[in-house]
This record gives sequence, C-alpha cells and structure tokens, in this order.
Amino acid sequence: MRGELARMISDDDLTLLRLVKKYLAQIGFSVVATDDSSEALLLARESRPDLLLADAQMPGLDGHALCRVIKKEGTTRSLPVILMSGALLDDKSILSGFEGGADDYVTKPFSLPVLAARIKAVLRRYETAGRMEETL
Repeated sequence: MRGELARMISDDDLTLLRLVKKYLAQIGFSVVATDDSSEALLLARESRPDLLLADAQMPGLDGHALCRVIKKEGTTRSLPVILMSGALLDDKSILSGFEGGADDYVTKPFSLPVLAARIKAVLRRYETAGRMEETL
C-alpha cells in the first residue's frame, strides 16, 4: 500500500462536494476536493490519491472521460475510480462507465454511509490485488 493518502472528489455541485468532503473527513478520510474535472486530472497525476470519486456528468471533461484518461495513463492506471451520477442513470451510461474502467458507479441521491462503505470496498479490492502482486 502507498500509505494513508487522500481520497479525491470531483463534482461541479458545490453543495454535494462540500457535504461529501465533510462526511468523509468526519469518518477519518483525508479528502481533496475540486469542482473542476481538468483540475482533478492534474491532481490525480501530481498527488496520486488512493481513490477518485467523480461526477459522471460535468462541464468540460466529464467523469466518464476523466476515468478513461486515468485508466489509460501509466502513472494513474491503478487509481480506483468511482463514478457517481444523478442524471446518467440508464443501463447504457452505467455500462459505459464500467467499460471505461470505473470500479463502481453510484447513483444520486445516495446515503453517505453507503457511499463510505462502497469506497472502503473498492479500496479493499485494490489492497488485496496489491498484496497478490507482491506475493506473485
């Protein structure tokens, strides 16, 4: 593991961004938040968070595109990504997220404790995969 790094949130809804950041901080997560997906990409490249939670539908670089870029670049390929959306809820959009490399897809509105559980589950999967690579 890379140690205790920040979870990163990218959402253009500032109210939701602040709410999720505050909740995750209260339960012990270190959180970096941005309302700009291009900035999220730069932060992911530079600060190497241990998870990215991104809104699927944002102006400019949307969450789906952000996920695809992150999963194609060598330095960010192993970054777990959870997409969230309140608008792109049809099967086609959700499948597109998974096909683009998303590790989970959360529909809005969501329960904050359930969101935290999903984050922990994704992180556990990556931790287990990392231990398996070290063993092999």
